[in-house]
Amino acid sequence: MVESQSDKYTWNRVYKQYDESYVEKYYRMEDDRGRYQLVTLDGPGIRSGSSGQPWNGADPTDSGRHWELPPDRALPDWFKRPDGYSEMSCQERLDVLEEAGLIQWQKKGKRPRYRRYLEVSEGNPVQDIITDIGPIPSRGKERLGYATQKPLALLERIIQASTNEGDVVLDPFCGCATTIEAAHRLKRKWIGIDIHAIKRVAAIRLGERCKLKEGKDFKINGIPRTLDGAQDLWAQDKDHFQKWAVEEVDGFVTTKRTAGSTDGCISPFMVSMSCKA
Repeated sequence: MVESQSDKYTWNRVYKQYDESYVEKYYRMEDDRGRYQLVTLDGPGIRSGSSGQPWNGADPTDSGRHWELPPDRALPDWFKRPDGYSEMSCQERLDVLEEAGLIQWQKKGKRPRYRRYLEVSEGNPVQDIITDIGPIPSRGKERLGYATQKPLALLERIIQASTNEGDVVLDPFCGCATTIEAAHRLKRKWIGIDIHAIKRVAAIRLGERCKLKEGKDFKINGIPRTLDGAQDLWAQDKDHFQKWAVEEVDGFVTTKRTAGSTDGCISPFMVSMSCKA
């Protein structure tokens, strides 16, 4: 679920590209402008305005329907809209579409159909139940060994739907940096916050997978760089200090905990930091 704190929010419809079998099945026709399929030009219900009036001998009200013309996003790039196109009556716009070669008449029933070209078909709109993105395989190249790691494709879809290029994406628990990698690839600005995974996992991932360099392309704040900084972290939060110390010697903090300490692993050795006031 994506929530907004105000009435101003971004919501982009995300589409999944058709697979080849779908294209072969539904875009079977082709001309010198490319592959296309024929779709209806009317919708259910009778209307009293121009959308309910006859055109070229075809009357949609005979079937309890009305004219429903394709939206602008369904028009091919090569189609030139004449001045005032959006203000024209349905019949006038149908004349324009027919003159441009975008309307084809069925031999039976005298019903016009719209030529929807593959180039303007964005694919199937993605639903809120996601079944086409599976978990990361145990031996997948994307896996980093982080327990709660999510698929990159999943975060890309969420970011595409809720932000635009140039927006800032904030992940306050960025873990292994899946969100900030997805944001970077989609040309968003980003901020990632985490207690102890930033340097050990996130920074390495950004370097290896996105070719970003610390200090040039991004900066890390909040990690001790000096003795004074380490002492300040110890004074503020001894548990976080221990996690930082384990990772400073290239270790991983483990889920196992000894009383009063944080445990970490440097294969094949175990590191234990005991916190005593």
